Amino acid sequence: MQNLEKSILKTLIFFDIFNYPLTLLEIFKYIENEDNILEIKQALEDSDKVSCKNGFYFLTNREKIIDLRFERYNIAEKKYTKRLKYIKLLAMLPYVKMIMTVNSIAYLNCPDNNDIDMAIVTSKNKIWTARFFVALILKTLNLRPTETKKKDRLCPSFFFSEEDMNLEKLKLNNEDVFTKYWVSQFYPVFQEENIYSKFKKDNVWLKEQMPNNLDITPPQKRSVKLNSFFRLKKKVAEKLVSLIPEKTYKKFELKNLPDNLKNMANKSTSVVITDQVLKFHDNDIRPRVIKDFNEKISQTIN
Repeated sequence: MQNLEKSILKTLIFFDIFNYPLTLLEIFKYIENEDNILEIKQALEDSDKVSCKNGFYFLTNREKIIDLRFERYNIAEKKYTKRLKYIKLLAMLPYVKMIMTVNSIAYLNCPDNNDIDMAIVTSKNKIWTARFFVALILKTLNLRPTETKKKDRLCPSFFFSEEDMNLEKLKLNNEDVFTKYWVSQFYPVFQEENIYSKFKKDNVWLKEQMPNNLDITPPQKRSVKLNSFFRLKKKVAEKLVSLIPEKTYKKFELKNLPDNLKNMANKSTSVVITDQVLKFHDNDIRPRVIKDFNEKISQTIN
């Protein structure tokens, strides 16, 4: 088996775990090789382990995931339509520099009962202040997910500061195949001052592992912008809330943090609590993804 075919299969295998067939351009985007798109297309046509239908490529005998992709695309669009106004409200809050949707909603592969996962970039040295107001607004509006109610709720379980947006350090281990795809799909619904460009530069390691990785530019129906009036109000709000020191917000939030998160904090990269990163992924799917990926690699390639 040629190296290019192996790289193609690894890419298809990863997304097959999430029942997601890929277009030719998506394979080109995610593949670890620098081969051009015509070479990739030829390798796809030559492989007996890959099938194609309606412009989607998938592992042979997995044709059924095409319909699932269309179904979940429509579900994700409805979720954006339903909640974008609330994401705009979060964008107005003090020290929120960028809001990105992540996980299944980011690449429009969202089951109906899922919540909307978000990663929020904050101003330097203001991560606890920003999280306080995000959590307060969502709790007031009853939009935070619970154990029994998750559908269409907004889940900001990941905050990180603009001072260091390199997320390679959050890989679970050397076998972690998930994190590079995860970060590459972060979908910038809102940003200030072109901070998404800095985010991409800080994560240059992605370009090394995915040479053809492209920037994401959301269409208007999936993006939020603040006009000059709201930007001015936001600046005023930041001056007001800064009268309370950052350490006060931190003390309050740590006191009210669930015990399971406190117990898991900084023991791995699943739950990280620092003044630069707040990551609350207590139900980390990466071990399962790594296991499934390695098993499929063994079955398909080895």
